[in-house]
Amino acid sequence: MNLVKPVLMEIRLRRSERFMDEEPVDDRDHLWVPDTPYQRARLTHAVERGTRLFGERSHWIEERRA
Repeated sequence: MNLVKPVLMEIRLRRSERFMDEEPVDDRDHLWVPDTPYQRARLTHAVERGTRLFGERSHWIEERRA
């Protein structure tokens, strides 16, 4: 019997503070969502787009245990 429980993770999109005034703020930017394949792909796309527009380390995915 497997007694080890999976660790539930949450993720959210983050961006460098230097861009906070330049980009429109969406309330969803700060919401934590379950780390599912769909949500991970959605946020990865957003990070890639932010990186293309604003440069390296401008956007990233933050993770935490749920």
